This record gives sequence, C-alpha cells and structure tokens, in this order.
Amino acid sequence: MLFDENEFESPTIKKNLKKINQYHKKDKTDKFLSQIQKLEKYLKDPNSEECKETVYIFSLLIEDYPDIMSKKASKYIYDLLKSEEDETRLNAIILYGSELIDKIEGEADIEGEDIDKFLDIALNEEIPQVQWNAFFFIEQFPEEYLDYLLPKMNQMLDLLEETEMISTVDSILNIITKIWETSLDIKLSIFNRLKDIYAKTLNEEKEIKIADKITQIVPVLNDYLKENPNATKEKILDIIEKRKPMVKIYDIRQIAQDENMKMKEVEKKFLSIKGDSEIFRFEFKGKKKYYVEIELKPLLKLLKNKKVIVDDLIPIFGDTALDYIALLTLLIKKLVKAKEIKGYLTKSYFYSYGHLKESMMNDIRQTGRINIDDYAKHINYNFILSIVQDINRETKFTGVFNKNRSVFMTLSTVIDKIEKHCIKESMFDLSNYQQIYAEDDYRMIEDECKKKFFTEYRDGSNWLTNIGYTKISNQFRQGGTVGFVNLVKISDNVNIPFNIAREIMEEWIETKPGIWDNSGKIYYLMKYVKSKVKSLDKAAKEEEIKS
Repeated sequence: MLFDENEFESPTIKKNLKKINQYHKKDKTDKFLSQIQKLEKYLKDPNSEECKETVYIFSLLIEDYPDIMSKKASKYIYDLLKSEEDETRLNAIILYGSELIDKIEGEADIEGEDIDKFLDIALNEEIPQVQWNAFFFIEQFPEEYLDYLLPKMNQMLDLLEETEMISTVDSILNIITKIWETSLDIKLSIFNRLKDIYAKTLNEEKEIKIADKITQIVPVLNDYLKENPNATKEKILDIIEKRKPMVKIYDIRQIAQDENMKMKEVEKKFLSIKGDSEIFRFEFKGKKKYYVEIELKPLLKLLKNKKVIVDDLIPIFGDTALDYIALLTLLIKKLVKAKEIKGYLTKSYFYSYGHLKESMMNDIRQTGRINIDDYAKHINYNFILSIVQDINRETKFTGVFNKNRSVFMTLSTVIDKIEKHCIKESMFDLSNYQQIYAEDDYRMIEDECKKKFFTEYRDGSNWLTNIGYTKISNQFRQGGTVGFVNLVKISDNVNIPFNIAREIMEEWIETKPGIWDNSGKIYYLMKYVKSKVKSLDKAAKEEEIKS
C-alpha cells in the first residue's frame, strides 16, 4: 500500500512515509513493516500530530497486516481510545477492535477486562460515527463471548432508544438477537424493551428496523406485514400484544454433552431456577428429558375463559420432535396444580373453567337448567359437577340436583313450574319431586313452596294450596249463609281430600255453634237448627188447632 505524503502534516511522518513507500515499491516487505513499526514511538505522546497520523496509518494497514503492532503499541492504542481528538479516537477504535477480533479468531487468550473496557468505550462514545465503528467490531463477537455482553444488555438497549444512527441501530439489533437466545427470561426482557422503544420512536427507518426484529419473535406479524406493508403502528402493537407465548425447550442430554456435564447436574441446575410471574417452568420426560420455559401472561390469555382447539396450541412449541399431546397435558396439569388456570384438556379441545361456567350459566338463562350428563360426554364428570356446584354456591342461580346428579335445575325454575299449577288447583302433590330430587334439595323445594303457595294443611306430600284454602273457605261461608255445610259435597266440589276438609272445618266451627249429623258429614249451624225446631213447633201447633 502506497501512502500519499501530501495528506500528512508532520515532516517527521512524511520522511518516514517516503522510506515506507520505497520499500513497498521494491516489494521489500520486511523492511516495509520494520519501517512502519518505527512509528510506534510516536504513540507515546497522545497530543502530538505525529501520534494522530501514526494511528491513522496503522488503521489503514491493520486489515492486511493484523500483527503490525507490538504489545507495547497496543497499550498505547488503548489509552488513545479516550483521546479528545475524534479522528484519533475513531482510528484507535478501528485498531483496538481489529486486534480484538484477530485474537478471538486466532483463539488467543483474551482478558475479559479488555472486552469490558471496549464495551464501555463503545457505550459511552458521544460521536455517532465513532460509536458505530466500535459496535461494528462488537457485532462480530462469536457466541462464546456472549457472557461478556449480557451485563451490558440494558445499556445497549438504552443506547438503542437514544441513537438515531441507523448503522448503530443495525449493529445493536444484531447483537441483542444473539443475546436473546441465551434464555427465555433474557429474550422476554429484550422483547418488552424493543416493544417499548418501537412504540416511542419517531424515526421511521429505526421503527422499520425494530419491527423487523420483532417479527422473529412474532411470526404472525411478519405474515401480516407482507400483506399489509403500510400497517399503522397501532395495528402492529395490537398484533404484538395478542401474540402467542414465547417458549424455549432445552434438551437436557444435549446440554450435558455440550457442557461436559452429567445429566443429573444439568437437571439440578434447571430445577434450581426460581419461578416468577413472567415465565412458567417445568420438566418434561418423553423419549428424552427436556426442560421447558413458557411465557405465562400470553399463555393465560390464550387459555382463560376460552374453548381452545388443541391443534391451535401445538405451534406454540415450534418444530421440535416432541409428543405435543403429552407435553400439553403435562403443561395443563402443572398450570392447574399451580392454580394458574382451571380447565380440562381433551384430544381435541382445552375447555377452560371460565368458558364452561359461562356456557352453563347461558343454559340456565335460556332453559333454567344444566344437563350435566351432556357436558360429561366429553369432559370429566367430577370436573363438570364441581363447576355446577360453584354456580350453585357463588351466583344468584341457586338450584337443586336430581338424585343421580345428572341435571341441575334452578330453584326458581322448579318453583315457577309448581306455581303455574298452584294458582289454579286446590292441591299439589310433591311426591314426584320427592322421588326425583335428593332429600336436602327436596326439602328446599318444599320449604320454598310453603313460603309461597302452600298452607299448613297436607296429606303426606299432598299439600293444600292457598287457592284451595280460599275455595273451601268460600264454600264454608256459603254454607254458613244457608245454615249447614255438606262436607262431602264441598270436598268433591273443590277437589280437596275429605280429611283435610274436615281438619279445616273443625277449626271453622269453633266460632260457629252447631251439630253434626249422625254420619259426621253434614254440619248444621245452631241458627239453622233453631229455625228448623221453631218451624216444627209451629207446624205441630197448627196441626193441634186443626184437630
């Protein structure tokens, strides 16, 4: 490489460049490199023009000659990373970053402190162009160096929010894409921050870049944007909010092999992770052992108060070769045990407790009953029964069960049916209800009827209604008017058993003096008897006079 001496200010540097160019023209590589290395001494004085121009020269050569600087020169370069001269700082970053990448690729020993220092300089740099060059090198760090980047993750996200330099935005997005595969909690943390930055940014190009990264986590958004390239930010955020949960599945055996650990050690490490409100974790044993992490909030949104098709849940777990039904079954059991959800999983559907409860309450609103056996055709009977019992206990729909608990009827439905009879008929026989309903529930029906329609009079389970009492009372009053009561006739007329009619009659005659006939079926009031006696006396006297 030939240098244009006119580009440089320092006479000393120009003099050296003259020799360097001569060696290069003559292909004297060793002398060419040796002459360049003589420039290292000027790096000692960071404020000199010679230093500034030397750093620039090295930055031009470092790609073709990675070993051009001595260890001593490298130390000087690190100090120049803090130079007040923007150009010097930029070239120092190119040199330091190139050397760092060269060591990494050559698998040389690198001090973690060196990487940390470089990261700090990159994050705190105020000149966008200089900063982007730093991130250009950080972006090239391989996966095994991600542990150095993790502690700086939040600072990188802060910078992503602040910067308008699109090249820096690109670099940071590429870096955090590598980081988020480390674990689900890190991925979720990055995702939530990206979503917030996307919502706030007014830079359209930056907005597009971030949205593109988010589609890697929300594939449905990618599909939507292909069909709707001009989608509004509000719509995109809505799709993000309604996304399916993130999942990460760890193959325990594979991790043990990769990390040279025993499987039990890997298991123990995973099982020691404390639970939190963001991620649900559990172990799954199929043909192999897996540790599963799944994002909780969107999962609960997906399952709560819904009937969900199982085939719609399977894509959550990606393309891994797992027994999905077994995995889903275990997940549901674990969620239920943890009291995160209530529900029941069949081969085809997941029925949430809330969905079933609302369905049953709709049945009640429409028909006044729940056919428990119909639900139990597809879902565990005891689970269905427990929901019905909750409805009975917790809502306004208090009701009763038949004896085999296959049907639940609201008490109001049962009572309304009885009422339709009781407002017309004198008697109502509850014996059929006694056969259908459990004893406690039958007593509830009976007590409610006694409050509303029944009198105190009954013959076993056959009760006198309020209307029946009114009818027989009217008959007694009419009998009182004519002077006698034919109890058999009245009993037949109002369709009330004779023994009940007699019981009511006994109470009625306590204030109505009179006598029964010999059969005990007709009661004559005293005024009627006296009237008859008087008529007989009068007739007898008239007969005497005639004779």
